Amino acid sequence: MMKRSKRWIGLGLILLVGAFVWWNRETIDLQPETLRDWILSFGWWAPVIYVVLYTLRPLVWFPSSIFSLAGGLAFGFWGFFLSVAGAVAGAALSFLIARWFGAELVKKEWTGKAKTVQKQMEAHGFLYVLAVRLVPVVNFDVVSYAAGLSKVRFGPYLLGTAVGLLPGAAAYTLAGASIAEQNITLIGLAVAGLVLVSMLPIVVRKMMRKRRGITLPGSEEKGERSDA
Repeated sequence: MMKRSKRWIGLGLILLVGAFVWWNRETIDLQPETLRDWILSFGWWAPVIYVVLYTLRPLVWFPSSIFSLAGGLAFGFWGFFLSVAGAVAGAALSFLIARWFGAELVKKEWTGKAKTVQKQMEAHGFLYVLAVRLVPVVNFDVVSYAAGLSKVRFGPYLLGTAVGLLPGAAAYTLAGASIAEQNITLIGLAVAGLVLVSMLPIVVRKMMRKRRGITLPGSEEKGERSDA
């Protein structure tokens, strides 16, 4: 009983910190350029500080795109690898927090749309997580916490996350690097990358329709409207 109380107290504190930062996000005014300057002020420790911040980012719900852009601005090409490391570590942290604090929920059956997501994630593991990461119809961090509250295994979840976030991380990091370098070629590549990333949901949805039993969030509603 005491252990369960400590878990919920810890979860409450995390949610309070996240809510405080979210409601004060305009006051904090965290921009990619501001984040870059602050990170680089740590000198040789800058890459480590960046990865640690990216890892903790899901706790306060800051957009991952800001961190990826800042990584490109601060570290150029190497920002891609650092942002991927931070994003994967953050996704792992979110999963483990949800699994630990929501241990009782993992044992229960969900209802409604949440039940569909739970069943899909548990049945298809890696493939479903990969598809949801490539088709950002659900917030990145929401997927991480939801996975932790489901019965999906950690390994397939983390692998699906790592592969699924590569295109977006590459596009945003390249965009940040192109701004820092003021290189017309890099800018062109960044624009092309962002366009390709925006088209990924269409391609992935078509691929998933061909696989029986896999339904992405929002697909059922769209299917119903198209049949009407």
